[in-house]
This record gives sequence, structure tokens and C-alpha cells, in this order.
Amino acid sequence: MSTHADRVRMRLSRLFRDIPQPSPIDVHREIYGRVSDARAYFLRGFSEALKVPPEALPKLLQATPFQGRGFAIEGAAMALTLMDELSPGPHSRLCVLFDGRSTEEQTLGAMGIGWASARLGKPLGWSPTVLGSHYMSAVVDGYSFHQGFFHPSRFTGRGFPVRENELSPFYDIGLGRALWFVHIGRVEPIVHTIDGFLPDRRKQLWRGVGTACAFTGNTKYAAAQMGKAAAKFMSNFQTGLETGTQLLHNLAKQTEKIK
Repeated sequence: MSTHADRVRMRLSRLFRDIPQPSPIDVHREIYGRVSDARAYFLRGFSEALKVPPEALPKLLQATPFQGRGFAIEGAAMALTLMDELSPGPHSRLCVLFDGRSTEEQTLGAMGIGWASARLGKPLGWSPTVLGSHYMSAVVDGYSFHQGFFHPSRFTGRGFPVRENELSPFYDIGLGRALWFVHIGRVEPIVHTIDGFLPDRRKQLWRGVGTACAFTGNTKYAAAQMGKAAAKFMSNFQTGLETGTQLLHNLAKQTEKIK
């Protein structure tokens, strides 16, 4: 007889089954490959977190290449947040996943918590007690990324935010990251969408685009094309590039220590 936890795992394992691969039409081949890899790493982390016993969670995904480990940690943190919230009893799985993790991995995990928060319909300021309040900006970033990625029509339709008190710089950074993935690095639709926002929100949107650009490989083509398009928001785009590049650099150093 299956337990409640088994039924929750089965339900969650079907969560992303129908998400299509991005279309390669009019997309730079290298960027398309990077975005596809990011999707695969996220789904791998999500899936593996649901399969392993709790005692295996602290070392989960340590062997994953640093280029994909951030996406995998996001996926794992989302899965375990959902598992904890949908299961009775104490919420312990996410806490075990975070045990001994670096600041970078906990930050990326917090973004995955934001994905779960949005999926569960939680208020923007919600987070599990396992997470320190200093990671809340990353939770908000992940929350808004989820909203932008799964509801891209709102970028030009109803708009963002759609709930009271959602607006913040970190919310817009997450939306900017989502734009990169929704449009797979294509310059024209990203610029067109950002230009539809109020000017005082465009800075953080461009910062988010820069972070996503860097975290999917920081290709010379993407950086050059987006840098030109950012125009007067170049410094914000560059800040995002530096943020993503530094995160990858730190994950690479941690990989060397593990070896």
C-alpha cells in the first residue's frame, strides 16, 4: 500500500512532464543548447530530490558539473519544498538538503523555494522556517521567475505584478531572468517587452537578463548583442552579467574542492 508521501512524490513527478522543449527557430544555436541544458539540469535536480532517501540529500548533486549545478539545486529545492508542504508532519527534507551547503548553493536553492512558493499560491513574503531571512531576496527572485516563465502573456497583457505588494527590485530581476529563457536570448522580443515597462523598472529587468545570460554560459554573441540593445541600461545589464559570472566562478571553485 502506498503511503501519503509516495502519492505526493508521484504527483510531483508529473509536474513538469508536459513542458515542451524550446523551439530552435530563429535562435542562436549555442544559446539554444545552453537553455536546453539548463532545463534538463533543473528537471534532473527536481527528479533526483524526490527519489533519494533523506540521508543522501546533503551530498545530492555534488557530482553535477558546476555549469548545471545551480539549476539542479533550484530544481531540488523546489521539489523538496513542495514535498514538505504537501506532506503531514515536520518539514525536514529541505533542511537536510541545505545542510552544509555553500552560500551560493543556498542562494540558488532559495530561488527554487520561490518557484515552489509561487506554485503553491503562497504570499510573496513566505518562506520555510529552515531558510534565513537574508535569503528572502533570492526567494522573491525565484517566485517572479516562475510567474514570468509560466505566464509569459502577462508581460504584454495583464502585466506584472498581479498581486498586492509583489513589486520590488528583486521581483523585476526575476522577471528579467525569465524573459531571457522565454525568448531564448532573442534580442528583439526582449527589448520590446522591457520597453513596455515603466522606465524605473527597466534597470532591474536588464540586470536580470544579464544574470541569465551569464548563467547560461555568458556567450560572447549574447553579451555583445544584448549589451548593444540595453543602451542606457548597459550598466545594469553588466551588473547582472557580473553577478552570474561570479556565481559560476564560485561553483567552479567548490567543484575543485570536492575533487
